[in-house]
Amino acid sequence: MAANAVLGSPRLKRGTFTLEALFQSGQDVVRIAITGGTGKYEGASGGIRSISGRNTSRDVFHLITDRLNS
Repeated sequence: MAANAVLGSPRLKRGTFTLEALFQSGQDVVRIAITGGTGKYEGASGGIRSISGRNTSRDVFHLITDRLNS
C-alpha cells in the first residue's frame, strides 16, 4: 500500500490552523495532527480523527488553544 502525506491550513473566521497527516490508502480511520495556527489559533494543537464509512465520513476535531476566549 502506498503512503499518503497531507499538509493543510484551513482558513476560518478567526485565523487558520495547520494540519499534518500520514496514512495508508484505504484506511477507515485517519488521524490528523493539528500543529499550529495563526490569529486566534496561534499555538494550537490537538488532532482530528477522520472516519470513513461506505457512503459517509465523519471528522471529529479536538482543538486545544488558549486564545479563542481572548
